[in-house]
Amino acid sequence: MLQRFFYKMGLVGFVVCPLVLIGAWIYYLFFVSALDKNSTQTIAFTVGDSWSSKKIGEELEAQGVLRSWASFYYLYRQMKDEVGGELSIAAGEYELSPAMTPEQVMQKMTSAERVQYTINIAPGATVPEVVSSIAATKLAEEKELQDLLRTPVVLTRAGIPAATPEGYFLEGTYVFVKPITGERIISKIIEQSKAALEQKVENWQARAAKLGFRPYEVLVLASLIEKETSVDSERPKIASALHNRIKLEMPLESKAALAYGLEKPIGALTQDDVSSSTQYNTFGSNKGLPPTPICSPGYESIKAVLYPEVTDYIYWVETPGQTHEFAANIRQYRALVSENAAAAEAARGGARDVTPEDLEILGE
Repeated sequence: MLQRFFYKMGLVGFVVCPLVLIGAWIYYLFFVSALDKNSTQTIAFTVGDSWSSKKIGEELEAQGVLRSWASFYYLYRQMKDEVGGELSIAAGEYELSPAMTPEQVMQKMTSAERVQYTINIAPGATVPEVVSSIAATKLAEEKELQDLLRTPVVLTRAGIPAATPEGYFLEGTYVFVKPITGERIISKIIEQSKAALEQKVENWQARAAKLGFRPYEVLVLASLIEKETSVDSERPKIASALHNRIKLEMPLESKAALAYGLEKPIGALTQDDVSSSTQYNTFGSNKGLPPTPICSPGYESIKAVLYPEVTDYIYWVETPGQTHEFAANIRQYRALVSENAAAAEAARGGARDVTPEDLEILGE
């Protein structure tokens, strides 16, 4: 009797043990192990809006990330029960691999560890340069961005009081994740630029009002300074010269603004260009500011406009070392031009007499 019992139990064990082992192997294969633990492949996997866990699992299987959709689906349900029913997966792009286990895939998705796209904007960048930087990420097409930036309603929604966003894409690093529209990219950069400006230059709008400037005019002036010098210590001096010119009702005579309006390099400007009809011509009888900024000014240039040095400068002259010297009158200006022209010629290996052209003030 006892012998027969053990015999039956042996038969049961003989049948059940392999089934248990097979079940364990299947569970490990589909729910624990990676599809290919040695894979070095990365897969850009995009989760759409309102996708269910089953839909995500099916796409993971179809795109070769997991062995079976079921591994993701049931693991998701298990984790959802453990946290009390609140478990979301954000739409967007995830960098996955067949070498990842279902649990690793789930962890990355439930923690919203999405692919980040970084856009760096340097001081002095222009709108076309910013557009090119955005387009390089493939988040939006260049033409789409150009069209958006020509659309008045888009600029109005972004809080820009002009026909161009020039001057509003301030320096910084901007991070985005998919999905995102071209308009949202633009508005987010502008929102973050405004917030950063308020933080880095406290009470800047109140200070502008005290000086008699509108906030937009501060950005215009700062953009001129940004293009005039890369030396921070010179910015308050150039700002002082610009302030003095405005007070004296002198034309600003900004070569950078003229070059911007004519869409040509500063070095390519000619005497004839100062007679051009561009709105950015601040020579001759064209007094006042250009209509818009000519680039995105850096924070140091904005500070310089708001807190200029107290000087009587109205001229500045570039030296061969690409710094600047300053003058309070035409006599000092001509002397500086003469000295720096001779120094530049000597640096090139040959001296010559200063010509009348060296002393000529562009536009005067």
